[in-house]
Amino acid sequence: RYSRNPQQVAMKLQQNGSITQIGVPGQDKKFNLAPGTRVQFSAAGRREIHIPTSGAQRFYIYGELPELEVIDYDPILYKKKSGGERYGFSLNNALWLVSCATLAYKNEEVIYDVCRNVWDMNGAVFISNPITDTQGFCMHNDKICVVCFRGTESLKDWMTNLKFVLVNGDSIYPERYTSQGLRVHQGFFEACSGVWDQVQDFVDDAYKKFPNLKLYICGHSLGGALANLCHSFFTLSDQNPRFVSGVYTIGQPRVGNRKFKQFLEKASPKTVYIRMTNNQDIVPNLAAGQHVGTHVH
Repeated sequence: RYSRNPQQVAMKLQQNGSITQIGVPGQDKKFNLAPGTRVQFSAAGRREIHIPTSGAQRFYIYGELPELEVIDYDPILYKKKSGGERYGFSLNNALWLVSCATLAYKNEEVIYDVCRNVWDMNGAVFISNPITDTQGFCMHNDKICVVCFRGTESLKDWMTNLKFVLVNGDSIYPERYTSQGLRVHQGFFEACSGVWDQVQDFVDDAYKKFPNLKLYICGHSLGGALANLCHSFFTLSDQNPRFVSGVYTIGQPRVGNRKFKQFLEKASPKTVYIRMTNNQDIVPNLAAGQHVGTHVH
């Protein structure tokens, strides 16, 4: 599929030409940028992509970010720290992963342009399932791999949200969990399962190139619920499990029951799981079950 092939995305941006070396005005700096890029340079020589938006803001800007902070979290050692750091929370990583969560709402050309030409990723792919309208993207460089899911944006997304029935998810979770009562939200499970092969393909390929990658997962609202489930797919499944370094969600609803929470937290004690909420947002209180991770309000 076209959307699974970043090279074809670059070709769509511009049908001819190759990687172009562009100098920063007034500075002795050069960047290798893909053809057809939307990149602009600020007065400080900072690469930025401006996406028009409604309202007084006019543009949403995706710019260069400080390097993501790789944290080797250990709950025992981190007990001595204070505040959010005690749970592995990093403002720098929150900035990265919240930026990813907002980018997930853009189209695939913008996503690829930002990942490749602003954030210097070695690979990026748009993930999509038209049946459930589940969307997101994955990206990686030589240090990190990020899986990010889009939140609610369409009628199909709302249909996903409203499938409140709890199911055992036995197509992913082993019998040792389902037989003890693990249950998850049907709609979220179906949506995540619908793009799971795409996520696995990309992550497996990234790890073949860079075996020591740190894996991060994120999303906003519905996307946060899918990030939670994606974490559980990597952690609880016997199908090529992977350690997840960090999960950051924004305004996510509940995903599973108490058994789901217990099994996932027991299986991933060194995963930094940060669940951020804002003011009186009602979404985190939707759906049955219990939340996973550390709540940052």
